[in-house]
Amino acid sequence: MPPGNNKKILIIDDDDAVRTSIAACLRARDFTALQAADGLAGLAALRQDRPDLILLDLRLPDIDGLDVLATVTKESPDTPVVIISGAGTMKDSIRALQLGAWDYLVKPILETAVLEHAIGKALERAELLRERRRYREQLEEEVKNRTAELEQRSRELERAYQILETEVNDRKRAERAVHRERAVLQTIIDGVIDPAQVVSLDHQVIMMNQAARDHLPIELKKTDTLLCHQMPGQFLEPCAEHTPCPMDKIKETGKAVTMIRKYRDKNNAEHAYEITASPLWNEDGSMRGFLEIFRNLTDSDSVEAKLRDHESRLYHLSHHDPLTNLPNRLLFQDRLQMMMIKAQRHKHQVAILFLDLDRFKKINETLGHEVGDRMLVEIGQRLQNTLRKSDTVARMSGDEFAIILDDIRDARYVGVVARKIKQALAKHIQVGDYELFISTSIGISIYPTDGTEVEGLMRCADTAIFRAKEMGRNTYQFYTTDMNTRAFEFLLMESGLRRALEQNELVIFYQPQFNMTDHRLIGMEALLRWQHPEKGMIAPGDFIPLAEETGLIEPIGEWVLRTACAQNKSWQNQGYPPISLAVNLSARQFRQQNILELVADTLAETGLEPKYLELELTESIVMNNVEKNVRTLEELSRLGVQLAIDDFGTGYSSLSYLKLFPIDNLKIDRSFVRNINTNPNDAMIAASIIALAHNMNLKVLAEGVEDEKQLQLLLKQGCDNVQGFLFGRPVPAEEFVRFFKESP
Repeated sequence: MPPGNNKKILIIDDDDAVRTSIAACLRARDFTALQAADGLAGLAALRQDRPDLILLDLRLPDIDGLDVLATVTKESPDTPVVIISGAGTMKDSIRALQLGAWDYLVKPILETAVLEHAIGKALERAELLRERRRYREQLEEEVKNRTAELEQRSRELERAYQILETEVNDRKRAERAVHRERAVLQTIIDGVIDPAQVVSLDHQVIMMNQAARDHLPIELKKTDTLLCHQMPGQFLEPCAEHTPCPMDKIKETGKAVTMIRKYRDKNNAEHAYEITASPLWNEDGSMRGFLEIFRNLTDSDSVEAKLRDHESRLYHLSHHDPLTNLPNRLLFQDRLQMMMIKAQRHKHQVAILFLDLDRFKKINETLGHEVGDRMLVEIGQRLQNTLRKSDTVARMSGDEFAIILDDIRDARYVGVVARKIKQALAKHIQVGDYELFISTSIGISIYPTDGTEVEGLMRCADTAIFRAKEMGRNTYQFYTTDMNTRAFEFLLMESGLRRALEQNELVIFYQPQFNMTDHRLIGMEALLRWQHPEKGMIAPGDFIPLAEETGLIEPIGEWVLRTACAQNKSWQNQGYPPISLAVNLSARQFRQQNILELVADTLAETGLEPKYLELELTESIVMNNVEKNVRTLEELSRLGVQLAIDDFGTGYSSLSYLKLFPIDNLKIDRSFVRNINTNPNDAMIAASIIALAHNMNLKVLAEGVEDEKQLQLLLKQGCDNVQGFLFGRPVPAEEFVRFFKESP
């Protein structure tokens, strides 16, 4: 999806976590996110803020979401509405589409790319429709103005005739008057840009302007008689019953008429003209002739053609992936539905294969999106070359493809195709100077064995791909019914995590950090735990990956930052010595557009001085898009907070880049500390990190120190600070105060 350019998107949903998560995603794409927790608040925001797009949940606490949709459609019909509702509201979602919703998404939205695509598609469609309306309004206004101009010119001609008619008493004066009249009339019609002519009651052309002469298919002599239908070229539709003569109509009604006729010009080119014919009157009120002005509609036809082209492009864009030009999810579902109907009629099977590229995100993060995009295009072409023409390849989202295999007689054939796909993708992909390799995990479901509905079959394939990843990736798995249990557990965990955020089940433990030489308490690290009502305390390793995948890490991370800063300030207010608070930032948090605003607001709200907050980032985070990250880190540093590289030594940071980052501390990963006494390599790595940090005027903290021997060796190597079970385990806030009391 392209940058939002501060377009306003209104989120109407009673689920705070959903609103917060979507709002964070939108702000990261440079949108302005507006939020409303119920229908009335949403309608108020619609009238006040005039959003560019609305994301609407159908289940609202005060009024029905469909009523909200009806009001939006009535009051702001040009505002696109995308429905976001749970799977149980599918009938309501379909009803919403019938009432004017532009699209719908099923919660939970596990992939932000799906949300981004739906928003981008709706905004682009709205813009195209607005452009089409502007074209129509412009054409209508032009016709209106031209008609008014012609009527004005007709009145001027009538006045000219009336003036000339007053001089008919004397023959000579009459002749002079006629000459003057013709001269004036000729001057007037010569001032008209479009072809124009004066026609007598017997349909003879009395005079015409230069534009009309330029369109004649023949050269006229002064003695030639020209009938009106011969101008501005050969009349393709002679006056007849089905094409009534406009002059006869004027004679009957005495009013001007406008008709469309086709002609050929002197170059035999066909033109469509809009003819405006007005009556000319004698002084006594009798009709004396007509004034015809021809407007060439060829340009208007081209505008209509452009509009049709816009509509065609809009349809194509809404059904195809813009990068690979493959069918998108919408077209994939349409084709799957048709193939299932065909399979039912002819008693054969249909297979769908979901493909998830293994570790593609790492390539994107390391080499950039341009390299990743070129890979995706090549992968799409290879998939098409591997399959039959009757099969369908679609790109569903960022690194996900899907395939429909039609007319399957034996399910074993699907396994053969899956192996061919693996072989096709196993060959290296050359992108510029990079020789890249990719593998894929494939999930397979079969119609009608695994389901008879589109959504059900897609869920089965998605479940199977989850199993393929668990099996070590680069493999394929057919769907089996027991896979539903694992998928259900995943959904339970996700819904439970959303509930945990809402019902304060998340808690923060604090692990102390000490100075190596005098064992003085110098800081603490905030560590998240989940106090599950049934499963008890859940460690972060069991739910943080899920939070990252679903986007919940952003509201969770914001809560941790605010809560921990408030707690640190509270201890200071109680008289305890001020110490540093270390808070981990996830990759998604760090990439947020508002990360600076979030940190600054948190410090302002809690009253904590910036020097007592340390933000920790891993090597992999800071090494992704180095130039941008240096700017972000410099801006954070200017706020006055401390910056640290966590788990140093486990990533792939370059020393030439490391010196660019305005960091204050390095943390040696516990994997090197664990065997520092028995593994010379680990001891050497720890010593090298300490020496490197000191040469760069950085402080070093060793994580995971659990025994005295580790401590003594680190002290000997010159390590500054330490953290680990030897000094203290992570504990709740109420227990942490003892470290203040025991610190020298």
